[in-house]
Amino acid sequence: MAQEYNSFSAEYGQSEETKQIVGRRSDEFSRKSIGELRSLHQTKIPSLPSYQLNLPLSFTQKKIKLIFKTTSKSQEFSVSNQDSKSMTVVHQRKTSFKDLFSCFASEDRRAKNASAVKLQIETNQRTCTQVLSIRGLYGFPHKINSLVQEFKEAIQKELSFAEGIENMRFSKISDIEDEPVVTSKVENYSYYEFYKVLSSEEYGVGKSLSEFIKEFKENYTAETFESLPEPLEHINQVVESTVNSISSYFNLGTSNNRILNYCRPAVEKYLYSKLLSGVLSMYSMKHSEINNKFNLQKEKLQSKSTQEVMDILEIKDKFRLQGTHNPYEESIEALNSLEAHHSPLEKLNSILECMTLMKTVVVDYWKGKKELEAMDDQLPVIIFIVSQVTSQEFPSEIRFLLDYSSVCSGFDNEQRLLINIDASVSYITKEINL
Repeated sequence: MAQEYNSFSAEYGQSEETKQIVGRRSDEFSRKSIGELRSLHQTKIPSLPSYQLNLPLSFTQKKIKLIFKTTSKSQEFSVSNQDSKSMTVVHQRKTSFKDLFSCFASEDRRAKNASAVKLQIETNQRTCTQVLSIRGLYGFPHKINSLVQEFKEAIQKELSFAEGIENMRFSKISDIEDEPVVTSKVENYSYYEFYKVLSSEEYGVGKSLSEFIKEFKENYTAETFESLPEPLEHINQVVESTVNSISSYFNLGTSNNRILNYCRPAVEKYLYSKLLSGVLSMYSMKHSEINNKFNLQKEKLQSKSTQEVMDILEIKDKFRLQGTHNPYEESIEALNSLEAHHSPLEKLNSILECMTLMKTVVVDYWKGKKELEAMDDQLPVIIFIVSQVTSQEFPSEIRFLLDYSSVCSGFDNEQRLLINIDASVSYITKEINL
């Protein structure tokens, strides 16, 4: 029986017709199986969001990763792995005790409890671009998409800002560079070019500054003076970040480098032109008592003659500039100009100008034979100059500049001068009996 079966099978298997039938059925089954698998993949495994973009080399890998990390944190993703060119972030759902073992499970199992996104950055030397790609590894498409969309918006915002900087044209800089004498043409031109970007909400930097100004005015009023000097610290942080951003996008060259020197003063002046009145109102409120006492004493001193005031202050004869109509008049006017300026740097320049004029007028009076050098000689003269100012908010202005010079770096010399002027205010207010 077995022999008959084997003989039948051998004969049947060798039939050409049978081979064709079996082959056709096998092909049909294969095509059907592959089609079903493809259909199953398309319906049950949706593709995860991804994003790819070419960026200029001015977008450093460090900057791109910082933007990605910031947006990831906003979407409650945390960094799980990173190297110089990539970063992977994960969002973990709240899980049960059973789900704690998902870390040992397959990727499909992990996808039920977490979402992962990877950022990859490559440099294309041929096109001089940074090739950025971000893709979901596993997890919930809607959660991954939220991160991808926020990241795209952040990148587009930076691109908009970069475009604003690149559009700053310096067509006239060559004419300015060849100036035969020192003027303020470069400074004025630079301020104008920076202001065009800083004031425009079409660019990322302009929009960011506009939002900061609005938020600052809402959070800080005269009644919030107890928070000082915190508002100055916030302004300084925004100034620094804006300057750093502009510097990173600038195509530096000999001409542009000269203009970039005015970047920080321009940014700071722009912000304080919008915020200074509110800031000074806080200082006026905080130091209202010393303002009032100073003004009362100042009025009494100004009602006296110049020589009477100098007698009270015990100014040495050689520094009284006898025979001049209004001794130290230019120094007094320099202090009076504080109110007219709308940026701290301009106010500090007035302080420096005051001190310089105080010394030069003595040198000029004595034809170079005598100078006002010793601090013991300078202080009585400084007190005299301070006693003659007309500003009603002078003490609070000085306190503002003292805080500013402490918050910002590089103003050690100016701070020493401000301390002397503030001490003069205190002396007039507390030590002089009239």
